[in-house]
Amino acid sequence: MSENRNLNDSNDTVETERVTFNQWGKEFAQATKCNPNSIQNGLNEVYSDFLTKQQLDENAIKNKIDKLNEDIEKLKQNSEERRANNEHLSIENQRLNDLIDEKKNEILELENEILEITGGRRKQDKSKLNLYATFSIISLIGTLLAYMATFGSAILGLEEGDQFIRGAVFSDLVEEGIGILVFAIFISIIPIACGYFYGKFKRDKKIIASIATLGIVLIVDLIIGYKLAETIYNRGYEDGLYSQPWQFDFFVTDAHFWIVLLINFAMYMTFSLLSNAYFEEEDRLSPNSQVEQTKNKISLLKEKMEEFRSSIVENDKQVKSNLSEIERNKISIDKKEIDIEDYENGRLPLNIDYLKQLIAEFLKGYQSYVNLMIENTNRAEEIVKKVLENAENWFVKKESDGWRKSVEIKTDKNFFGINLDNHEVN
Repeated sequence: MSENRNLNDSNDTVETERVTFNQWGKEFAQATKCNPNSIQNGLNEVYSDFLTKQQLDENAIKNKIDKLNEDIEKLKQNSEERRANNEHLSIENQRLNDLIDEKKNEILELENEILEITGGRRKQDKSKLNLYATFSIISLIGTLLAYMATFGSAILGLEEGDQFIRGAVFSDLVEEGIGILVFAIFISIIPIACGYFYGKFKRDKKIIASIATLGIVLIVDLIIGYKLAETIYNRGYEDGLYSQPWQFDFFVTDAHFWIVLLINFAMYMTFSLLSNAYFEEEDRLSPNSQVEQTKNKISLLKEKMEEFRSSIVENDKQVKSNLSEIERNKISIDKKEIDIEDYENGRLPLNIDYLKQLIAEFLKGYQSYVNLMIENTNRAEEIVKKVLENAENWFVKKESDGWRKSVEIKTDKNFFGINLDNHEVN
């Protein structure tokens, strides 16, 4: 039965009672002189004691029925929640299957793109590439001119009327000779080269190397800025604008130094960023890069599909678990409803499993006494076998006379936990 009254409230008490029934079996065997035909009288006494302890008063029965109804409501609620959860999981699985189909279509499109790229049939949009190339060239020329103008003015000095940059600096550099011109061009190419390598190192994830290029350019800018600030100051000193000649620490407060530093570095960074953008776009448009990018997209889509499939598998497991739990709840509800009917009609649901345990202990005690007192093994075997047969017949008759038909009665020779072959207690 699903709702049975426990004879005791603690495991210790239950164990003690089993020991008591074991001892009772020994005493009964002694009192009846091991007569197997009298075993049914002993079982009647066990059963009578069992029924006495199972009796409930009116309030206890009402409490039992209330508790059973409460349990039934909880089971029904649990089943409804699991049905709702299954419905939600079914909808979720459908959504995931739709997403898997979408990803499959996307993968198919990407695979077609790879065929177009490798076959040279895909038209490239080079508008960004051309735009970056144009502005990179403009910034390159601007950077070259800015560095040549500031460096040339720093080494050639200023003429009368010049405020910041020597007026004819480029022609003067040519007139000064090929050596000065080449040197000025070389100094101006340093930031351009650094700008190129800054982008290359950045694309290759070489952070330290890219920072080093910034350091080189900053050193060049500091030298040019310092030299030009000194040149401009000395020109002013010659014109009587300053009372003392140039000193090293004057550059800190000299505006010309900071203006040169800011303009040249800004030109360098502009060229670096534009040239880097150009090469990144060129890499992106290359067939190998496009194929690699497309394959990466396909891999990500496949990973996503696997995630969806894993979720569907987990959802299916949960659905099966819910269905199993719903079925268990139904069986439990049916049993509890039968118990309620029995209580309402004055029938006492019996804990048959526990009764079998008590009878088994009684018979074990009986058997141990037989084995101890009867030296003839064959005789002891006959007695034990007969005792168990009579006990089984007694149990089946009790069930047919009034016990619930739903109680499963086994009729094998291990029915009460005693092996008839060797008389050993299980």
